[in-house]
Parts: sequence; structure tokens; C-alpha cells
Amino acid sequence: MAKVYKVGIMFTFEPEGEHADIFEGMTEEEMINNMKNLVSDDIYMCAKYNDIFNSLRFEMIEEDNNGNE
Repeated sequence: MAKVYKVGIMFTFEPEGEHADIFEGMTEEEMINNMKNLVSDDIYMCAKYNDIFNSLRFEMIEEDNNGNE
């Protein structure tokens, strides 16, 4: 098993749950565009205020020799 390390900024949206009020009445295309705008704004603010490091998330997965988790 090989360890694979993933580091990045991940945003999770729940349009039928916690975030229902944000996306209410939108088509799927509108929701996706709105999510992209929200993420873009957050990344911009993280860069502007030098807070990228605190926004990064880490995940370690183990894969077999065929690349399967």
C-alpha cells in the first residue's frame, strides 16, 4: 500500500440541507455558478488577508499498487 497525501482547500455545500436558503429556487446551473462565485470570493479573501495556510485541509489515503483506495 502506498500513502497518498492530499492538501488543498475544499468547500462543501448542502443545497438541500444546511445551505438550502442560499440556493432556494435556483436551477442546478445557477447553483453551480453561485458556488463558484462563493468559493472564488473566499479564496480571494484568504489570499488578501494571508490566511491560506489556515484554510488548507489535509487527507492521507492509502492506495494499492493499482491506484485503488
